[in-house]
Formats: sequence, structure tokens, C-alpha cells
Amino acid sequence: RRWLVFGAALLAVVFGLLVHRRFFHDDAYISLRYGERLLAGKGLTWNDGERVEGFSNPLWLAQIILLGLLGVPLALAAQVLGVLYAFATVILWVRSRAHPVGLLALVTIPGWTLWALGGLETISACFWILMSLVLVWGMRDAPPSRARGLALGLSLAAVALGRPEGIAVSLTMLCAAAFARRGRDLVLAAAPLAILYGGYEVFRLEFFGDWIANAARAKGIDLPLGPRLADAATYVIESAREWLGATLVAAWLIVRSPDRRRASVLLLPCLPLLALVLAGGGDHMPGSRFMLAPVAVLALAGSLAPSSLRGGVRATTLVLVGIAALWQLQL
Repeated sequence: RRWLVFGAALLAVVFGLLVHRRFFHDDAYISLRYGERLLAGKGLTWNDGERVEGFSNPLWLAQIILLGLLGVPLALAAQVLGVLYAFATVILWVRSRAHPVGLLALVTIPGWTLWALGGLETISACFWILMSLVLVWGMRDAPPSRARGLALGLSLAAVALGRPEGIAVSLTMLCAAAFARRGRDLVLAAAPLAILYGGYEVFRLEFFGDWIANAARAKGIDLPLGPRLADAATYVIESAREWLGATLVAAWLIVRSPDRRRASVLLLPCLPLLALVLAGGGDHMPGSRFMLAPVAVLALAGSLAPSSLRGGVRATTLVLVGIAALWQLQL
């Protein structure tokens, strides 16, 4: 049954990619312009003579530039990366032995495959958050491991460099890792995060003259809080039909889990992710983009610590995920 559900999730990803195959958001061209100018020898700039960090996804931009160096057109590179990360999430779910119903609920959200092709960092950022959560979850049961600690640190650095709120998300996951009481592994995880993210901050201050991306400042920090909160409430209410089904499935898995207290620790990253929605006043883009990461965290947390799902509980779970998946797919 597990493999049947995994197969259904994989088919849902393929189906969603086919449905959204013509989607590419114009905001993606901001990063592409920076990448194009850097490859042309004009520096990490938008215009000649100006140094403004108009992009907010340095790791994503770096990956696009690497493919550009191999001769891949940058718009195609962004879509290839997005699709690869969408499939990598399926592989991560399988390798971590997480229950597949959470994956099926997640990948049938319309925005999941929409943003795999949209040219932005959304699915990449989700993947690195989920990868970090899997490593945090494994720290408690596995013996101390230098490799695991370093892998977690590199994954957290990828989260921190993926989006403006990434550093806050990484710090909450370090807090979650602290519950495993593995001091040495925690230090090993913190070191790559501090070195890589700190190094980029030094570059940012030196090259752009600011400690935060200009896009993040313009969309949140410098705007009045009241209107942003009102817009955020509207955004959550209007987008709920796209992700509420997956959220309910994830909540059901957590509630039914005999290890729900431990699983609840994995929900700490939802705090900065939801704070982003409030601080930014939601999002104008389609596909409930800002809600994908917190819902993905919920889905994985519930899937890593499910109950045995026997008898009536298993039947209820399958019915819930079936209804949620069909509802989200028809959107």
C-alpha cells in the first residue's frame, strides 16, 4: 500500500507538471537578469554603475549561473532546477521512510507543480527545509555522527541562503535539533551555517552596502504594519482552498501519532514561515506560494511520526488523503 501511495504521488507530480507546463512567472526574470549580466562580465548588477541587491535568493541564483556556465539558457535552467527539486522531494520522502500519505497531500496542492516550473526558488527552498527536518529527526535515534552534523549544517546554510526568511528558519531548526541533546553534532551543524551565511553577509555589506536584500526591505520592513496584517489575513483566507486539505491530513497524522510531542518540535520552522506571510502582507503571486513551505513542514512532520494506521484509522487516513488530493487536483 505504501508503494501504491508513493506511485500516486509521483503520478500527481507528473500530471501537475503537464498541466502547468506553460507557466513561468515574470518575477523570475529579476534573478535571470543578474545572472545574465554576471555571465557577461558585468558583475552582479541590474544596471551599469549600480549595486543594488534586487534578488532575494542567492543560492538559487548561484545554481542558475552554474547551469548557465554549461550553456543552458537561464530560463530553462530555472525550470530544470525546479522540476529536479520537485522529484528530489519525492525521493527524500522515500529515503526518510516517511509515510507517503503526507507526500500525496502535499504534491497535489496546485502551487507545488506550478512553482516547480515558475522560475523562482520556491520548491528549492521547500526541499532544503525538508532535508534539514529529516536530518534533525534522525539525530535522536542515530548514534553521534560527524557526517550527519556537517550534512545538517550544509542543509541549514542552503535554507539560510535560499530566501530572506531562511536564516530565521535555520535558527529555529537548530533549536529543534537541540532537543536531541547532541552537543557535538549541534556544534558541527552550526559551524557551516555560520561560515557560509556569515560569509555571504560580509559580501552583501561590502558589495551592496546593506545587510538585507533590497526586495525584502521594499516588500516588508519599510511598509506600515497594519495594512500588511490586513492583507495577510485576506491572503490566507482566499488561498485556503488550495492548501487546507493537505493541512488537515498533516494535522490528522500528527494527532494520531504516538510520538506527536517529538513531531511537534519539527513544527518550529512554521513560526518564521508564517511570520513572513504576516510581515509581507501575503503574496500577489498565484499558487499560494508563501503557504507551500509551512504546509510542507506540517506534512513531513506528520509523515515522519505516524501511528501504525491500522484498521479504522488507516481507512480514515486513506479517505482523508483521497478527498484532499482529488479536491486539490481539480483546482
